[in-house]
This record gives sequence, structure tokens and C-alpha cells, in this order.
Amino acid sequence: MNPNAMRRNFIIIVTCFLVPRVDIVAAQKTEGDLCLLKNGNVGICQQLTQCVTAVHKALQGDRPIVCSIKADMPIVCCGEAIQNVIQRPKPSQFTNERYFLDTVTYENYPIRYPRQDDHEPWWIVEKPFVEAPVAPQKPQFSNNNNGNNNHKPSRPNSGTLHSPWWIAERPFTSASLPPPPPPPPTKQTLKPTTQPSPLNIRRPTQKMSEIKCNEYSRPVTSTIAALPLVPAPEPIHVEIPKCDFTSVQLIVGGEETKLKEFPHMAALGYYENGNIDWKCGGSLISKYFVLTAAHCAPRNNPPTIARLGDLNLKLSNEGAKPVNYLVVNIIRHPDYKPPAKYNDIALLKLDRPVEFNEFIRPACLYTRDTFDINKTVATGWGQIDFAEKKSDVLLKVGISIIDNKLCNELYKMDETTKKLGNGIVPSMMCAGELEGGKDTCQGDSGGPIQITRPNNRCVYNIIGITSFGKFCAAKNAPGVYTRVSSYVPWIENIVWPEE
Repeated sequence: MNPNAMRRNFIIIVTCFLVPRVDIVAAQKTEGDLCLLKNGNVGICQQLTQCVTAVHKALQGDRPIVCSIKADMPIVCCGEAIQNVIQRPKPSQFTNERYFLDTVTYENYPIRYPRQDDHEPWWIVEKPFVEAPVAPQKPQFSNNNNGNNNHKPSRPNSGTLHSPWWIAERPFTSASLPPPPPPPPTKQTLKPTTQPSPLNIRRPTQKMSEIKCNEYSRPVTSTIAALPLVPAPEPIHVEIPKCDFTSVQLIVGGEETKLKEFPHMAALGYYENGNIDWKCGGSLISKYFVLTAAHCAPRNNPPTIARLGDLNLKLSNEGAKPVNYLVVNIIRHPDYKPPAKYNDIALLKLDRPVEFNEFIRPACLYTRDTFDINKTVATGWGQIDFAEKKSDVLLKVGISIIDNKLCNELYKMDETTKKLGNGIVPSMMCAGELEGGKDTCQGDSGGPIQITRPNNRCVYNIIGITSFGKFCAAKNAPGVYTRVSSYVPWIENIVWPEE
């Protein structure tokens, strides 16, 4: 259709709509309002020039519903507009399902016609961005090349070439797939930095014994809130010990302990001739288990009673509240092979759960192989001196931790015996005073050597189990102890198997 014919038809259509009949004029609606078509369907009020269906029907003599007149332009009820809004599926690729219409400009009013092509993208066929032609200009080159000879013309205005830039350059055509990403670099062993990023630090999983230690420490820990002297301060929570003893004096030769000072201490009783003989010690480490030395649980005469919360084994008027528990199961370390002294460690299971109170509370297990201190405390009801009788009162003594290499030299002569054929091994540790005078002795076997926790001196960490020695408190004769940290996994698997 040539432009003159289009102009004539458009004038005819507009003239017809300017004098609409009353029966086909909808209630005054503005552009974009919903309207009702003759067939009862819902449409949208649009300008006549934007509704192809209305234009074709008007040319055929079928006058559509008029919503209103805007600046001499009929606003008609268009059915295809509501279809574009409600039912407009998005094709996954270019198909012959056309949702856009070609545009021909006629006196500033676009008249759209359906697309008929099947190959080119819509923006090439429809030319929606066609601009009015301008006078051709030569491409302008930039003089500001900074010495670069790769001159590149700037983009000419549209109309300079035969086709506008969006057709010549085709900015909307589908680009080819991007190249695949480069393969990841091969793994290289990197040297650790001196200060690694906190985000890259892999924090170790906390041991079950450490979790339980925190649990057992709560009854003797108080949390207080302090306000810093700064503007808009936030409270700082500080944990402080809550017990009668905040430190242990390291004294010579076995001083008597005080009530509730070592609430984890256990006295092991053996039935002999109808009487109970308290021969060994131990440490309460959970509700059901006491830690002791394997040589304190011989198969021919094992302990039958574990007494907790006591201070004096003979008297009952010192204020203690002891409780006796039956030993129902003895678990010796599988590698304990007497008469050898290695792996001298055992667990005693009690007949019922222990009720914790101020007199009875578990100790913690020390989980590291090294120490930040060189002193420890031994406790027990053993002999107060060589060839002396055992003590009825729980005693404590401060002793020094001896390096294993030095201790191995002191026990060099014993390497020829079956008891210590491999010398002092890493799963052992030594403690005592090389000048003599302070040591554990007979009756202290199975009992602990311990240190207090740095953040709470009311809680003890068991670092060793009294195993054997040469002579009680003799010169250059330190005692040998089972190093607890070497057996923490074995202990945890038995004491807390399901936690």
C-alpha cells in the first residue's frame, strides 16, 4: 500500500470515529483501562493506530468500541492488547510465533502490520529503531591516540551508511557461546605463612574429655558482668573460681589436705580376711568411672569398693560425707603386660551414677603432651616415708616434673630388666625432687598427679597416674607415672562411647 493510500484510509477511519454512534461508545475510559468488546471478551483501551485488529475491522466497515477521544485520536477497545498482556508465552528461540509488529510511520502515528519473515531476528526485520535520515558525514577519527597508530573511527550517526548502526552492527544478535573457562591450576604445595588468615584456619574439633571438663567446672565457676569505662560500654562477662581453695601450696613431705580440697580423690578398698584394706588411690573422671593404675587391679585380688568424698579413712567426725560405690567392671589397658611397667592404666566402672556435690566432683583429663609449668601435686593415702605406715588422712605433696631424657638416664640400670626393658618411653613421665625428700610412696599407687587449670584453680587436670619408683623420696630417684595424655582416646572411647 503506497503512502497516499494509507493517508487516505487513515483519514477515513479517524473521521468515522470522530462521529461515533451512541450505542458503540463505551463509558468514558482513558487509555490503558479495561473495556468490554462486542463479543463479551475483555479488552484494553488503546489508540486506534496501536490496535491492528481495530484498523482492519474499520477498513472492512466493522466499527469497534470507542473508549474515548484523545486529541482527535480515537481510543478503542482492543482485544489483542489483553492477549499480549495475559497470554504471551516467551518462546525459547526464534520461531514464527510473532509477538512484535512491523511499524510504518504515518504522520507521527505508527500503524503496525504482522511480521511475515521466518529467519531474521525481529529487530533486523522490524527496524524498531529507524531514525530520520540525516546528512551523510565522513567518519571522524580521533587525534588523541597517544602515539598509537591503531586508528579507529568513531561510530557514525545513523543514516551515514545504507543501514542504521543497529542493523549493520547487529548488537542484539545471539553471540556465540563464551569459551570454556581455563582449567584450574595444578595444586602446589604452599609454604604456610607466619600469620595465616583467620578464615583459612581449620579449628580442631574439641575432645569429648574437654567438653566434659567444661561441664564439670560449672558448679565451681561464677560468671560476673563488668562494664568498661568507655562511652556506651557493653558488659564483659568474666568467669571466676568459686571454691574454698584457689591455690595449692607446694610443700615438702606430705601435708594433710583440707576438706573438699581434692573432691575427685577415690580410695580403693580390697576385701581381705573379712576386712577392707585401702591399698590404692584413683581419680573420679565421670559419673561412672574411676581412673587408676592397672597394677592396682590385679586379677587375683581386684578392688571391690571405691570410696569418694572422704578425708580420713578411719574417722567419721571430720565433716566429710564419704560414699562407697561397688566396682562392677575393671577395664585394664589391653597392652598392659606385667611384670612390665608399660601401659599401667585401668578404668573402674561403678555400680551406679555418682551424685556430684561439694565433696565429690570429677577431675579433668590433661590432653596435651607438654606442660607450661614444671611443678605438679601428688595426692594419696600412702606411706609418709619409706618403711613407714600408711596415712589415714589424705596427703598432698608438691614435686617437680623431670624431663624424660634425664629420667631415662637415672633408670638406665633398669633397662636390663623385664620391668623396664625399653627404658622411659613417651607414654611415661617422671616427677620428684632429685635431692630427695619429696615423693609418692607405697599406697599412693593409682592416685593422681595433677595441676590446676589456668582459668580456674578450683578444677584439677590429671596429668599422670602414680605407677612405680625406686625408693620413696630418695636422692636421684624420681617416681614414674603413666602419662594421661597418651591414653585420652582410649579413655574417651570407654567412658563416653556415645557422646
